[in-house]
Amino acid sequence: MKTAIVYTTKQGTTKQVATQLAAKIPDAVALPLKGTDFNELKMYQTIIIGSPVTAGMISKEMKTFMTTYQEELKQYRLGLFLCGLQPEKATEVFEQNFPAELLQHATIKTFVGGIYDPKQCPFFSRLIIKKVAGLTNYTNLLKHEKIDELAKIFS
Repeated sequence: MKTAIVYTTKQGTTKQVATQLAAKIPDAVALPLKGTDFNELKMYQTIIIGSPVTAGMISKEMKTFMTTYQEELKQYRLGLFLCGLQPEKATEVFEQNFPAELLQHATIKTFVGGIYDPKQCPFFSRLIIKKVAGLTNYTNLLKHEKIDELAKIFS
């Protein structure tokens, strides 16, 4: 089955995860949402959607994409993943940011963790992350077992 891994990224972690998934899933390709037309996705049987989480919110572009193409996305085998630093809020983030019908339709919804690199973040983002997550230094919280689980389901 051909798989499209459609993602948005802020600091590069979601792109990194999407690329890893594309390497692990046969006939998969990682596609940045920006510059990807939905018509390009019609050749795939599976779509995996990935987004970073910042202050409990996914990217505006991804939210718009899912709302706009909600009915079309339900025609595909669907997976959802989030990258972020607060796994304890995963359920809340999914429920607040994804259409309920897509959450029900998805084969898997998973939080794969994230990477915080203060060198990659603008000043305001560093302040928010320090306040919300208590992080000030480089921190890698990626859960490779979650990435592998996602890849296994769609292989």
